[in-house]
Amino acid sequence: MARTHAFDRWLYRGNRPNRLARMINGASARLAAAGLGPAQLALRGLLLNACGWWQVGQIMLISAIVAFAAAGLFLILSGLGFWHLRRTAPGSEVFPAPAVKAGARA
Repeated sequence: MARTHAFDRWLYRGNRPNRLARMINGASARLAAAGLGPAQLALRGLLLNACGWWQVGQIMLISAIVAFAAAGLFLILSGLGFWHLRRTAPGSEVFPAPAVKAGARA
């Protein structure tokens, strides 16, 4: 930021444009006369920005669809897990519940 201001101060030393500033101003005036002013350049930037955000939106849409599909798959798998839990005998569990003694309190 300070570097830009230092360059501007150098271009317009004594509130008068030096040779480089006059050349830049002339080129800018010729571009504006040819119809390539800041409005057209801003429109180009706006369109590129809109195109980029459209692409981001498309990627987010696809990821949302994949996330909902994965959620549905996990819902089905958890249902199958509970179904399997009901069919499994209590003695055949991999991690059986610890046995509680009759007189012991938790």
